[in-house]
Amino acid sequence: MIFVLYKQNAKLDFSKYKLPKSESNNLEKRTFRTLDFYREQQENITPAGLAFFQSDWDTSLTKFYHNVLNIKEPIFEYDFPKPYLADQKFFPLKQAFNLYLDRYRDPRDVNQEYLERNLAKSHPFEGPEKPLQFPNAHPIRGVPSWLKTEIRKRRLGIGRINDYK
Repeated sequence: MIFVLYKQNAKLDFSKYKLPKSESNNLEKRTFRTLDFYREQQENITPAGLAFFQSDWDTSLTKFYHNVLNIKEPIFEYDFPKPYLADQKFFPLKQAFNLYLDRYRDPRDVNQEYLERNLAKSHPFEGPEKPLQFPNAHPIRGVPSWLKTEIRKRRLGIGRINDYK
């Protein structure tokens, strides 16, 4: 939901937006385009505020659409654009190298690796291994610093959201 607050400089005439009672349930005629409204009234109004929020679909709306409006409920879909990836650099500076390379890998390969790692950690009959009670109390020796960081993240359950569940 998006709310736009306008400051009025003069009295506005909204009679052209009013629908007769017989068409009040017609959703096609109840559409409103804020940009068109602003273009028509820009001599009399000035945007003064903006607020927005996201809400969940209320399950009672299904009955409302079917019983009151006598129409199917609308389906709202959004086509997410593919994320922009800059050209790959030979040696990226000041970036974690493994995270940098994961950006250019096929997401299915990353998910497959994640699944294989989690399945390797769990026994088929006993379930996953129990987490350490004090994960930072156990020393990590004989590995490079970047691997120490990865082991600590796995023990603490932090890091990329899809990597340490």
